[in-house]
Amino acid sequence: MIVNHSGSANGSECVGSTLWPESADKQNLNFDTWLSMTWNGGIEGSCLGVPPVNEWCALTTPVINFAYGNLTVADFEGASRTTTVGVECTTGMKYTLRLPTADQRIALNNGGTASVTANGSVLGKTLQGQAGENQVELTVTLNGPYERTGTFEGSGVLFVSYP
Repeated sequence: MIVNHSGSANGSECVGSTLWPESADKQNLNFDTWLSMTWNGGIEGSCLGVPPVNEWCALTTPVINFAYGNLTVADFEGASRTTTVGVECTTGMKYTLRLPTADQRIALNNGGTASVTANGSVLGKTLQGQAGENQVELTVTLNGPYERTGTFEGSGVLFVSYP
């Protein structure tokens, strides 16, 4: 695995990683080649901002579940649920909430997707954290088309990044 970064320290640095096959050309690996293999090679990913030294924000809600119960086909499209999650920051600073997928959606096992917003804005939009515990309203909305009815589920990993 190769890890590469660009930018300067204290919040403007970008870090990403990719698996790189062992080859004789590894001596010639440069940032542009790595970038094209990581983001243009069919692998979903994005740049992860690095927080300033000794300053960070972190999710304090370990598990977030959205239960939809029984829905009719007519009720499924656009159904949404909202909950509040905690984000602790060491100081007042800007941060973002993201999913690891390029489209910032969660795939559902019935063929649909779930879109997520934070404080009413799409994931990846900059949020302003205050020192201490911050409350963020997460909303998940179901989107079709759906391949089947019945029980469905999906999962994702929500993480904090920096603009």
